Amino acid sequence: MYSTAVSVIEYTGVRPKDLSCDTSAELTTLVESWLLEIKSIIDSDRKRDFLSEAGGNVGLVPPLVHNVAKRMCSNMVALAVLRRDTPIVKLNDFAVQLVSDQILTEEIKRDLSLIPRGSVGSFPLRMWRIRSAREIEESE
Repeated sequence: MYSTAVSVIEYTGVRPKDLSCDTSAELTTLVESWLLEIKSIIDSDRKRDFLSEAGGNVGLVPPLVHNVAKRMCSNMVALAVLRRDTPIVKLNDFAVQLVSDQILTEEIKRDLSLIPRGSVGSFPLRMWRIRSAREIEESE
């Protein structure tokens, strides 16, 4: 996974009781599970697995990838805390809305776009065959 539970916990200041965890170990396990999900999101978005490219050495993964993962996980922590308090945000006396569950914010998308995409599972070049009307009639 990218980033660490300790890094996310220090960055957010979250405590076990904030997320209904009994112990620090339980909180760490929860944050680690989110970091695994985030690794999958980042890998899917960039169409590459940075950890595999680094030969399993987390230290060789670009720092920007770690930063994006930490911030995405921090968003998950904040959303989880908000949802536990109240899933509804009151805008004024008449309007209410649910708490948005967006972890991949525009700022994070912008930073992710700085990381080159891989070509896993896709070929970047498309070829088109142009056929004449006679060729189309013959094939039908």
